[in-house]
Amino acid sequence: MYTPWIGGELAIKSTFRPLHIAYNEYMRTYTGCIKSTSVPLLYAISKFPLLSDKIMTDSTLTVFKAEAQGNILGEDYRRWDRHGCPADGWTPFGHIRKAIEARAEKYESLVHHQEIIQSYVLEQLKECTFHTSDKVTAMNKHKEGKLIPQNPDISIWTDGSFNKEHFLADEAEFSGAAAIIHISDPDPHSTIFDLEFHTTLQLKGITSSYEAEIIALQAGVNSLLELEPEGRHVHIFTDSLSCIQQIACLPYKYKYTNAVVSEVAFSLALLSEDNKVDMHFIPSHTDRIRQSDEIDKLAKTPQPTKIQSITIHLYPRTN
Repeated sequence: MYTPWIGGELAIKSTFRPLHIAYNEYMRTYTGCIKSTSVPLLYAISKFPLLSDKIMTDSTLTVFKAEAQGNILGEDYRRWDRHGCPADGWTPFGHIRKAIEARAEKYESLVHHQEIIQSYVLEQLKECTFHTSDKVTAMNKHKEGKLIPQNPDISIWTDGSFNKEHFLADEAEFSGAAAIIHISDPDPHSTIFDLEFHTTLQLKGITSSYEAEIIALQAGVNSLLELEPEGRHVHIFTDSLSCIQQIACLPYKYKYTNAVVSEVAFSLALLSEDNKVDMHFIPSHTDRIRQSDEIDKLAKTPQPTKIQSITIHLYPRTN
């Protein structure tokens, strides 16, 4: 709880030395070791992190949250960063600044903005149904034909592909996100064809597969919202269990969240106003679920010259 506020003291030996001694004594008490037990052995037995590493980690997370949320500490940190001494370590959180700058330069990214989600969105998300499970359970359901609803009214398949190699090697290789929307015609006597929309995105500067997955989800939901569906049953399929779990927990864990998550939640809230919305976890890379294989391939091959492409397929009705 208090370690983040020691981040500016790491370079001051007169402050850090007493803390280090106290930390060693705490490890001896925690492990029950005698006074003569060496410090490396204390670390090995207790499995505690190095004190400097723990302070750096806790302080960095605190600064990240402060900057993302734009609070007073975040504003002060930006001033220190802008007007501080050229030598890192002499300004408050100097070591933290150096660590953040190094990672930001490597991944070509900035701190994600965070915000509080509107109460309207949280209430509306309760109207959505979230189907979560583990991979084994999901595959057992698939064998029984219970994983994917039969003849879904509207289905959205989403997937993100995070390319770790493009940071270090070929800059032409991008990460990708994709969504496939299939809209069936609910009128059995209609001559209208079913529609299928393919959306692909090239992503640069993202640092995790979660970012790719949540962006793919955002692209799919927003593309459907542009068609203004009403009174339909929408099924969203994704292989990202973490995305589903975070969105499902939002109404019950009211707190700051990344802006992109807030935007997805808002889009889902709009979609659920006039439609029934279900989100399903679908295992990927199983070679047993055709739609999952298709969206995975689409996410890994984003359009090389376009930021976004939409393809419309017309399928004649089959009796």
